[in-house]
Amino acid sequence: FFFFSNTPSHTPHTAHRAMTRYIAITRQVSPQFSNAISKYASASVIDVANASAQHAAYVSALRENPAIADVLELDACELPDCVFVEDNAIVARGHAVVTKMGAASRRGEEIAVHEALKRLGLKHIEVMDQHADGCVDGGDVMLAEDVMYVGQSERTNSQGLQVLKSVFEPTGISVVGVDVDAALHLKSVVTFAGADVGFVLAKGDFHERIASFLRKTQPQYPIHTAPTLADANLLRIGQAIYHAKPTQELSRTFFAQLSQQLKQNQSPAQLVAIDNSEFQKADGAITCCSIIVDA
Repeated sequence: FFFFSNTPSHTPHTAHRAMTRYIAITRQVSPQFSNAISKYASASVIDVANASAQHAAYVSALRENPAIADVLELDACELPDCVFVEDNAIVARGHAVVTKMGAASRRGEEIAVHEALKRLGLKHIEVMDQHADGCVDGGDVMLAEDVMYVGQSERTNSQGLQVLKSVFEPTGISVVGVDVDAALHLKSVVTFAGADVGFVLAKGDFHERIASFLRKTQPQYPIHTAPTLADANLLRIGQAIYHAKPTQELSRTFFAQLSQQLKQNQSPAQLVAIDNSEFQKADGAITCCSIIVDA
């Protein structure tokens, strides 16, 4: 269910420098996943068995990554969207915020994630008040080195942004809001693929506005224009850059060109394609299914 895109047949790594290690938190697919929220995707029926198989392949790919010290896979619950664990918490520099998600039907997913984070010995865990006005989905939070971009969307509001500022700015991270009006989350349209790659931003009416904001905030990083929303959602862990398996010729061409640019720039990063077609039916993307924590 996954393949390597223009890469050797092994998981990417580099042997010439100290490697940062990570723990990945994932969650199994709910038996109710066919009832997951879907606003932006087509009205295709979700095949839960195929989704479970695709998720197992995703977890296997993470386990094969030498930068991943461990994968903590949580049991599923009856809440349909629980596999999208990214939305449940934001973690950076030993600090975490357990979220109150924007969709009321998803609240309760975060309880198991909170328990998992407590076992990891983080410096500080802030639990958002489930009865307050602030809302945050982790899919709206993009960390690019010392800047945390927070999408202001239908799922994440200004009160939620202030919670993130209060927790992460004391760690030296600048927390800034970005208006999102064309997709579910900020990371539905843009992700940061590492300092040696830069940003990948989907083509669309929003492109120039967001690109201009990124250039003003972090002009040192290039911006690559992806042909679709799915192509813009990349997950960088160590030297692996995970992305959705391309289904269109434009997407295949984009990733072939990106792979060639990485080689020309002598970047050790390599692209790893993952089949997540069932999750796309529920507005899901590659980053949605894991929380990455420093080991």
